[in-house]
Amino acid sequence: MQALLSLACFSLTAHADTLDYAFNTIPNGASGNFQAWGIGNNGTIVGNLYTGYGVYGATYSEGAVTSIPGYMQYAFDINSGGTVVGTNAYNGSKGYMRDSAGQTTFFDVTLPGAIQGTTWGSGINNSGQVVGFYTSNHYQGYLRNVDGSFVNISVPDATYTQARGINDSGYVVGNYSVALNDAYASVRAYGFVRAPNGTFTTLSGPNAIAGLGTYVTDINNNGDVLGWYYANQAGYSGAAVPFVYRDGKYFTVDLPSTMQGPSVQFTGLNDSRSFVGTANGGSFVAVLAPVPEPKTYAMMMAGLGLLGFMAKRKKSA
Repeated sequence: MQALLSLACFSLTAHADTLDYAFNTIPNGASGNFQAWGIGNNGTIVGNLYTGYGVYGATYSEGAVTSIPGYMQYAFDINSGGTVVGTNAYNGSKGYMRDSAGQTTFFDVTLPGAIQGTTWGSGINNSGQVVGFYTSNHYQGYLRNVDGSFVNISVPDATYTQARGINDSGYVVGNYSVALNDAYASVRAYGFVRAPNGTFTTLSGPNAIAGLGTYVTDINNNGDVLGWYYANQAGYSGAAVPFVYRDGKYFTVDLPSTMQGPSVQFTGLNDSRSFVGTANGGSFVAVLAPVPEPKTYAMMMAGLGLLGFMAKRKKSA
């Protein structure tokens, strides 16, 4: 029997602090445009290489883009063992896993009602569990266990559910939409976190625009969640605002001016809290700026105190 599911929605006016990241552009491959999707704990980035001959999965490491064999074989995530997960969309769509030795396993969701040839693989953890989505009467998420069995992941009353990422503790993140029942038959997108016991928590970014919503793409082993929401800021109507969600709080990220606008996505997160994404046709990796050690703060405060004492002494003289 399916576990009881509950939804908890965080306030749309919740306060969001800011994290300090350094952004670096990822160069394109010699044969096409590289779009980053996932990042491993060793810094290897996976994504897709768009060439004049089609789309190929690819990795980026040590300054080089290397294509993965397989035409129309998209790559979306990589685990610490070097296994890549993605989708082969050459004839319909099937999920796949490609290990570090180059051995590829294809799979199709076999749950009741699943339409064969509609499976997408999106995320993988270090034990080899995979998440993604498939089509029945609408998009539904799934979890593929190591033994090849499948578990449905669908938010109650959602018009669609897409699972995007999974960590080693079994927490799954993704997106879902609900109908707004307005004159335009609109829907609104939300992010979600699904706990191993099957309960869902809804994520909705502070000041997110109602018609555009919030999107969640990955979760790391610290429990940090990566996503973005659309808000009116920086001179844009519907600008994408990246966030890392942890400990019940949204931490937004200030983007360089060249990366601001609606066509920005934040797609993969590792345990060091580095993340990758795409902006205006290119890709980037963002590295969290180091936090000063306590002794550094002490030295800073001592220095400021000395400066204050000297200023006061000079004034008294």
